[in-house]
Amino acid sequence: MQPSPPDAFQDAVLRSERTRAGALGTLLLVNAVIVFLVLWGAPDEERARFIGDVSPWYGATMLTAAGVYELLWWRRVSRDIERGRRPPAIWPFINASLEVSVPTASILIIANLVGPAAALSAPPSLAYGIFIPMTILLLDPRLCIWAGALATLEYLGLLVYWQEPVVQAFGDSIPGLAVYHAMKGLLILSCGVVSALVAHQLRRRVQDSVALVRERDHIANLFGQHVSPDVARTLIAGAPGQESRQIAMMFLDIRGFTTFSESRSAQEVVDYLNALLGPLLDVVAEHRGMVNKLLGDGFMAVFGAPESDPNAARHGVRAARALLAEVDRLVAEEGLPATRIGIGLHLGDAVTGIVGSGERREYTVIGDTVNLASRVEGMCKQYDAQLLVTESLWDALPEADKEGEALEPAPIRGREEPVRLFKLA
Repeated sequence: MQPSPPDAFQDAVLRSERTRAGALGTLLLVNAVIVFLVLWGAPDEERARFIGDVSPWYGATMLTAAGVYELLWWRRVSRDIERGRRPPAIWPFINASLEVSVPTASILIIANLVGPAAALSAPPSLAYGIFIPMTILLLDPRLCIWAGALATLEYLGLLVYWQEPVVQAFGDSIPGLAVYHAMKGLLILSCGVVSALVAHQLRRRVQDSVALVRERDHIANLFGQHVSPDVARTLIAGAPGQESRQIAMMFLDIRGFTTFSESRSAQEVVDYLNALLGPLLDVVAEHRGMVNKLLGDGFMAVFGAPESDPNAARHGVRAARALLAEVDRLVAEEGLPATRIGIGLHLGDAVTGIVGSGERREYTVIGDTVNLASRVEGMCKQYDAQLLVTESLWDALPEADKEGEALEPAPIRGREEPVRLFKLA
């Protein structure tokens, strides 16, 4: 049976396990070098005092073997991550069993060299306190309990097995010695219990974090259908405050939409709008624009908000030209009914941000810039144009984008002075 692919939480656990195995393997190899150098460089009498006639190679070899095993496990976990698969659930328990058995194996080897009594008090018994807490990174409390319990059983098992030689070695002090080793075993078990509690808390926090990331990704995916990814991330990161900024405002209108709707069913109208507006919204997003509102027979879009954009005018014009080209493509290649659109663009200052209160809030753009852009779009019919821009936007364009003709200043409803417009090719 093929292993199931990891979900987001399991993927985080696998990456944590890879980090743990790599760090532990490196630590063991570094300690192997340190142990060898310290013991090899120590005076003979001092080395004999601690390890007798035991060669420094013994400790270094045991640590090296454990380090190589951890690096092999690191490689295995890395391959699972690369292939997008999750190892069987029993494997972490097998690995933890092997890891906590490393100190036990070391004690057994040392006992054959210096005797059981000295081996039980030797430094390897302290290594349980390293291997057990490292299981926390797998975020499974059961694994921590298992590692602590197994280490305790192995250590106390050695004590029981070596009861006679230990008694012979320590004579009358055996009661105190028994209490000492029993307390040591209890501490090893407690290490597993505490590790389990920490793993439980970390697991809950990681699960909450993964759930939050999933929710944010879901929101970003939905929100990103209407705005560029950069804009979506900005809004999700926090509600931007209201501020005045320079923007390029666009209004798009589908010509003859009312007549088109009167001769078709409601479902046909919806299908038509979906087929047309879907690709057009994508075009706006590709040019760093945000569709602020759908207007039934068109939409209003803003360039330069919520993220500031010094090239808002250029992006707005290039988006407008791309929209005209996309409509032609949809009609010619996708079988869309003959469609003509009108676009008006204006560059000016506006207040942007969140308006509303309570549960009904909306990101919007407010100001005379919005009104003028709407009026300019309405004048496309008067000039038989598909794309009109105001003088302020024209002046902000680079020379490469100034392809069009200047029109005579024209009166616009709601404004005292005529406005000069440019009809873009």
